[in-house]
Amino acid sequence: MNKSILIAGVIALGTVAWVASGQFDGQADASAVQKPPAEVATPGAITAVRVQDLTAETHARTLLLRGVTEANRMIDLKVETDGRIDAQLVPEGTTVEAGTALVQLATDDRAAKVKEAEALVAQRQIEQAAAVKLAKNGYRSDMEVAAADAALKAAEAMLEAARIELANTTLLAPFGGIVERHLAKAGAFADRGDPVVRLVELDPLVVVAWANEQEVLLLHQGDAGRARLTDGREIAGRVAFVARTGEAATRSFRVELHVPNPGGALPAGITADLVIALPAEAAYKVSPAVLGLDDQGRLGVKAVDGDNRVIFLPVTILDDEADGIWLAGLPDKVRLITVGQEYVKVGQTVKPVPAGSLGGPS
Repeated sequence: MNKSILIAGVIALGTVAWVASGQFDGQADASAVQKPPAEVATPGAITAVRVQDLTAETHARTLLLRGVTEANRMIDLKVETDGRIDAQLVPEGTTVEAGTALVQLATDDRAAKVKEAEALVAQRQIEQAAAVKLAKNGYRSDMEVAAADAALKAAEAMLEAARIELANTTLLAPFGGIVERHLAKAGAFADRGDPVVRLVELDPLVVVAWANEQEVLLLHQGDAGRARLTDGREIAGRVAFVARTGEAATRSFRVELHVPNPGGALPAGITADLVIALPAEAAYKVSPAVLGLDDQGRLGVKAVDGDNRVIFLPVTILDDEADGIWLAGLPDKVRLITVGQEYVKVGQTVKPVPAGSLGGPS
């Protein structure tokens, strides 16, 4: 019991007793204030409290976290070679598949360099074949054959580099998604590494929320969950990520729920609650008024044991609803004090009056 309440109750009872005794400054007439015998409190009287016998119920708890939607992937694609942007090949807002050409740079002389490299490779192949043939007849040394082999490999490497440089003039989508935005206009010059187009993947859609220290212990990757949108719609999904390291400033942990989003119908950046069903457990639904703190500051309730003595039972609040709260940590059956718990102490013998009985404490 809260010490301040106990002290206040004792003072109040003492004041009432003092008034009843008629000892105002030692001058009051005792006969004027004497109470009839029926109204005088009997020393050692047992306090009556209203109780309710409760049995634990199975309660399916849900965890609600405030969140926001994010894209599964969002990247700004950069060019891998220099050049003028010839064309943005796909309009903004278009859904594309992986490998779709998005931006075309001017090829300039890159195609010609590929042909030049191809011709050089053909020449080096002839020279290498001739060197091998002459070496068999004793007209070329092993060193000359090795030099011809090296020249051929160098030419082949130059051809591969020229082909890559030409291929880099076409920027391809690395994954399927939506062309969100062109970051450079056609006709502009782009240096190697400049971002030119933004690509987002919205299927699946990621609902990101932050859990506190107690909530994160209840969550596991793979748990079923739902994303609740502001218009009331709910979309089923799975917990794809639970952070194992919290933010130092807030001690909160990032949680991600992935939900299907065909065609990217739902955008990133909208409010969406993350609702996760936790395993059902034994609990009691009671009024918040029965809660109190013991001398150690623990949250709990007062009950009556088999000998009609007051006991304190620590509890954990599982859930709250409009008409009550759900508590865990109590035995399967409990005789809960619902009225009068503020005026009795742990260990005190009381008279339990079942809820609904006449003449009980009000």
